[in-house]
Amino acid sequence: MERPDHRRLGRELAIFANDELCGSGLPLWLPAGATVRAEIERFVVELERRNGYQHVYTPELAKRELYIRSGHWEHFRNDVYPPMQVGTEHVVLRPMNCPHHMLVFGAQRRSIRDLPVRFAELGTMFRYERSGVVGGLSRVRQMTLNDGHVFCAPDQLEAEIACILAMVEEAYRTLDIPAPRYRLSLRGSGPKYVDDDELWHRSEAVLRSALRTLGVTYEQVPGEAAFYGPKIDLQVEDPQGRQETLSTVQVDFHLPAQFDLAVFDGARRIRPVMIHGASCRRWNAWSPICSRCTTARSRCGWPRVRCGSSRSSMTPASMCCRFETVSETVGCESRSMIATPRSQPGSETHSTTKFPTSPSSGDEK
Repeated sequence: MERPDHRRLGRELAIFANDELCGSGLPLWLPAGATVRAEIERFVVELERRNGYQHVYTPELAKRELYIRSGHWEHFRNDVYPPMQVGTEHVVLRPMNCPHHMLVFGAQRRSIRDLPVRFAELGTMFRYERSGVVGGLSRVRQMTLNDGHVFCAPDQLEAEIACILAMVEEAYRTLDIPAPRYRLSLRGSGPKYVDDDELWHRSEAVLRSALRTLGVTYEQVPGEAAFYGPKIDLQVEDPQGRQETLSTVQVDFHLPAQFDLAVFDGARRIRPVMIHGASCRRWNAWSPICSRCTTARSRCGWPRVRCGSSRSSMTPASMCCRFETVSETVGCESRSMIATPRSQPGSETHSTTKFPTSPSSGDEK
């Protein structure tokens, strides 16, 4: 059976093209590809809105000082395009969205009763990828990420992680993306990581507890964490058999402290925690495959996906998570259980947990 390749399908279906005059790693979305992309974006935005996310827009340029404050400049300077001098300021093309969302949260005074606060954005980012590694839509120099950030209290972390993973499962099932393997990515050795043992212990404990409660199988891999904290990576095998991190859930105590974020309980000032996560962060390379499967059952043998389905066909039933805080304050939605990946050698295995479901109220959160 022939394995689908998104670069070949991109050419055959006129999804995208590359031109040397434009540059390496800068694909041009053709009309058919723009249609597929718009449908996926519409689905993702509606899914996030039903799960209580507020959408924002932030600039694609920022002063270098923003990324110095966040710590990204120190850790990712080689992946950022050189600063441009504008008057007395030095601005850079945005390499990631999270520092901007810190500023959005900090723009208003908030009560602890406002938590959780969920932001989402289809944000364009720029990465200085070397010429030898760019290719197709899977490794590019400009990308659009559907990025989500949840600001919550520490006792809301597990409920919010459960909601994000349920939303990811909903997106994967609708787009017919294969069930993922779960990886708990931990800190390694060396200067790459924030030097705060208590921060790491707290973050890892929360993620382990959430995974155990959800009953998913996962493996632990040191050295794959973000510089500011551990993360749950959802590993998907592409049609060529290569492993790719398609989505992540990251607990972050570091950035709220860097930006001195706070909510108030009367006169008391409380630091929120942030979770990085989104329904399907990196879907570009899957777009031509989705397009192929919407027109006919492709030679890859995957079932037809529902890009372009009506809203009613994609509306899930309300999810009643097992965490009390969800039913009281979150109101997240999903259709079924978190998909449990195949057991891997050296992984921790737990029994599969199904989320109870109830009929959807039809209200958007």
